[in-house]
Amino acid sequence: MENLTYEQLLKLVEVATRKDPFDYIALVVSSAVTLLAVGMSYFFFKNHSSQVTNEKVIEKEVEKLYEAVDCLFEFCNSVNLYFSMKEKSLLRLKCCETIEGGFKDKVDEATDGVFASFKHAHKAAFILRALGEIETSSLVDIYRSDVIQLRKDIYRVEINFSEPDGVRQLESLLAEYASRVSSLNKQKDQCLDAVAKCKWRIKSVV
Repeated sequence: MENLTYEQLLKLVEVATRKDPFDYIALVVSSAVTLLAVGMSYFFFKNHSSQVTNEKVIEKEVEKLYEAVDCLFEFCNSVNLYFSMKEKSLLRLKCCETIEGGFKDKVDEATDGVFASFKHAHKAAFILRALGEIETSSLVDIYRSDVIQLRKDIYRVEINFSEPDGVRQLESLLAEYASRVSSLNKQKDQCLDAVAKCKWRIKSVV
């Protein structure tokens, strides 16, 4: 090494630092692998983050759906009790029996209960509409409206009973009472079935 000339040293440095095509290919491949690894990591992270977010959203929607179900059950139970007590009350009225004592208290309690429960029907329909379940929400609204209509007819018969046509109105209502209540029960079942299907539609989004 000590006997090398300046030109020979330059030649050795040139040879040592020279890069052939394979060196550049290796560099490109190495860079590409690094970029690919970074890209895949970002993709999987973003995909996982999006999936976690979707699952949390769906979990919240299912919770709201259960809240709607609770409201609907609350309303349905109050409606069933009200119509059951009112049928007994109307039959006593037809027989000119007095409605008093413990029985009257139960009828009044059922009447107040169904009136208070209409807010539950409104809330159930609102939640369903907010979740995008428009058809199911409409079923609940129709069921609530039909309950209100029968309730109005009962009230009308009760206040008109002392009128000349009162007995006939009462008998007419009692003649169709069972079928109308049965129809309402079918509507109730349709609402509950529709709400149950909402859960699977929401979960299928995952």
